[in-house]
Amino acid sequence: MENDKLTILWTSGEKDVALKVVLRYAESVLEKGLWKQIEIIIWGPSVQLAADDEVDKAKVESLISEGVKFKACVVCAEEYGVSKALEDMNVQLEMVGEEVTRIIQDQTPLLSL
Repeated sequence: MENDKLTILWTSGEKDVALKVVLRYAESVLEKGLWKQIEIIIWGPSVQLAADDEVDKAKVESLISEGVKFKACVVCAEEYGVSKALEDMNVQLEMVGEEVTRIIQDQTPLLSL
């Protein structure tokens, strides 16, 4: 496969979307080796869910330990008051808007939920 990296753009603040789609899909394709690299960008209301919901937080930390890279929008994290919680989970805080634009322009594999 020419492009072996998948980026998942997680924007939904809904718990079911997080657990039953975003995090479950990442876990599944990682276990099956379908992508060599998986990166999840947490943007919008999902930052609060990732930082505050204990079940989601545990899943994020587990995926990080398995090699999935997580980034979160620094502006969103500040607006939701979860910057420290995300940093403590080893989620990188960055300005993600330009990166998302580049991913789209480069036609890099992107799953947006």
